[in-house]
Amino acid sequence: MRMSTIKRIDRWVGFVLCTLLAPVERLWPRRKRGPAKRVLVIKFWGIGSIIMAGYLLRRIKASIPEAKIDLATISSNSEAAELVGGVDELVTLNISKSPVGIIVDILRFLWLIYRRRYDVVLDLEYLTRFTALVTFATRAPLRVGFYARGFWRGNFHDVRVPFSPYWHVRENFLNVGRAAGWTASVPSCIRLDPGPEGRTEAARFLDSEGVDKPYIVINPNAGETSLERRWPAERFATLAKRAGEELGVTVVVIGKADEYDVAMEVVRGAGNAPVVNAAGKLSLRGLATLLEDASAVVSNDSGPLHMASHVGTPVVGLYGPETPVLWGPITMDESSSVTLFRNLDCSPCINVHNMKTVVCLREGAECLLGIGVEEVFEALRRLLREGLENRA
Repeated sequence: MRMSTIKRIDRWVGFVLCTLLAPVERLWPRRKRGPAKRVLVIKFWGIGSIIMAGYLLRRIKASIPEAKIDLATISSNSEAAELVGGVDELVTLNISKSPVGIIVDILRFLWLIYRRRYDVVLDLEYLTRFTALVTFATRAPLRVGFYARGFWRGNFHDVRVPFSPYWHVRENFLNVGRAAGWTASVPSCIRLDPGPEGRTEAARFLDSEGVDKPYIVINPNAGETSLERRWPAERFATLAKRAGEELGVTVVVIGKADEYDVAMEVVRGAGNAPVVNAAGKLSLRGLATLLEDASAVVSNDSGPLHMASHVGTPVVGLYGPETPVLWGPITMDESSSVTLFRNLDCSPCINVHNMKTVVCLREGAECLLGIGVEEVFEALRRLLREGLENRA
């Protein structure tokens, strides 16, 4: 199902369902509150969001080590959730079926979470009505979720937490845990471990493509939640060409299987430079290893950028309609990341209140078009030079 369709359904059908179920919320009794033996964390969308939720998962486990922690997400995020870790069990929803199949899977999903008798539910989605309905269905004694004045979600959360546009997403997620009473410290940066399977897969791919170190990774894609976060593919192509010819590195272009054509546009535009298309050819663990072994990563604001920073690789992040204040890379070393953001008077134009839907006020995305190839190339050159100096 397309993301635009999902947004419309959540806006209109979600509102109707919240309205119909609001009286039921008052009449349907819930279990009495007791020790938090079983916790459900809800985060459906975004690999980057799943990574940021990992900090909260670790706070919960450190605060109540005896509790079982489940994560509710869509089935396509299962591998990302397993890579991040910190949960006892995944509860997944498959939205890649036919409309009838999706409805059946939603009913199965809701029945499953109701039967699990959660003691605490933390809803990390940004003001979606569907996850408010999921929260309602659990009948948990304590339910915590984001709140914004003027955006009604059925009043199904017992503790309503403001989403601060001035805090990083990680801090917003941790604040949800704080509202539930958990304040244990968390690592400053989680280290993702691809595991032996991921390392074997990546090594096999690099060998088959004849790629030797050093190499860099370019991600010209962005998640379907907001495709407008993409820097132009032709500029990525120019960057790849210059990196191959002037810096002497092989460039590996990444993406999902359905992003192969965009990656191929970059490969073709780079001419005779050593550029390889890896889109759709690796599992998420294999991709994590590919990113881990790269000398640097250049990426739009998207999941692979956060994967790269959490495996310890220097990153150049490109931001336009979204802000690095919320989504800047979290790194183990602050000097190993560069964020490029024009911060125009209309930026950022996507936020949690409009479900990350871009409404551009200008002739084209000036926020991204204002980032030049030369600027990105120099940032990449600096990270590579500093990396070589640190290894010397």
